Amino acid sequence: MTVAPRSSAGRPAFTSITPVRAYEGVVSQIEEAIFEGRLVAGDRLPSERDLMGQFGVSRGTVREALRVLESNGLTRSRPGDPGGATVLGQSSGRLTKALTTFARLGQIGAAELIEFRMVVEGSAVRLAAELHDESSLAAMEAAFEAMKVAADESSEAFSAADVSFHLAVSACSGNSLLSACSEFSRDMVLHLTSENLRDSGDPPERMQETLRRHGAYLHAIVAREGRRAEQLARQDLFDYYGGELTERERARLEILLMV
Repeated sequence: MTVAPRSSAGRPAFTSITPVRAYEGVVSQIEEAIFEGRLVAGDRLPSERDLMGQFGVSRGTVREALRVLESNGLTRSRPGDPGGATVLGQSSGRLTKALTTFARLGQIGAAELIEFRMVVEGSAVRLAAELHDESSLAAMEAAFEAMKVAADESSEAFSAADVSFHLAVSACSGNSLLSACSEFSRDMVLHLTSENLRDSGDPPERMQETLRRHGAYLHAIVAREGRRAEQLARQDLFDYYGGELTERERARLEILLMV
């Protein structure tokens, strides 16, 4: 692929491409400019007319390329804005979206996702235990207290508070990739198992059990017991979802409990 050089004005100077599926070539060059830092958050792309001239393509091709770039979370266009699209900053949300698309297209099952979640969240919890500071610890503890309050309100409120707690823990790990992967795996597992889990057991009892388990590994995090926190977090996921899996699938997960 041809890398766009810098123009005399400091902006990337794009090159013309072949007209077969031309919008993909437009997307590819602009993506490369963003990934290499030649276009950064807040920069504006040239106008549609200027892009047509630089790439040597039609207005329809440029508009399709801009649609794809916006769908991928790389740019934002405002209706009626005479200027070019705005380049967005780096976001883990794009990784989460890409992983979700891959999971759905690849027909990845719940068992694989639970394995992945045990690896990712267990690692995030261990890092949180070993590396937390006062600020991040306060955020985790506040999120856990919010879960206690939500348990007396509704299952929907408790679920939202539970998500916030997991986000606080993964953020405390200090690794944005772990946070993005944790968010993806949690959302996909819940998507695949929510109906069965909703129809099983007593919701208040399940919420209290979740509080007990989360409280146990939060206590280990506070004590900086990384290995124990990781074990408890993985055990929590295994016990919560194990009933949804076959004996062979559970046997695979049991390997991940031997940390």
